Amino acid sequence: MVASACQAVGQIFDSRVYPVTSNAGELALLIGVTFFLYLAQEDLILTAHFADFLHQSNAAFSHAALRQSEATATIQDQASLATKQNTLANRQLDTTGQVEIVKLQNTGEVDV
Repeated sequence: MVASACQAVGQIFDSRVYPVTSNAGELALLIGVTFFLYLAQEDLILTAHFADFLHQSNAAFSHAALRQSEATATIQDQASLATKQNTLANRQLDTTGQVEIVKLQNTGEVDV
């Protein structure tokens, strides 16, 4: 805005100082535009750094979520395995108990 005002002011003066003020206004406009381009470049760099941070953060959270799901799956697998082992052990006990009952029945020690 200031650079545009300098450009306009440089065009107002009479012909004696017009070349100097016009060139000064043009120079102020170019310096202002260059400064705003510099600020825009800094904002783009900052945005790129922030985007990189978000990307790394998402990658870290994805990795943590994957590790958590693997740990949960491992715990569930271990619980399932323990349940299967308990079921198998109970079946073996039932079978052993039935065999002992049959042996006791054959010997006459137990009435059914």
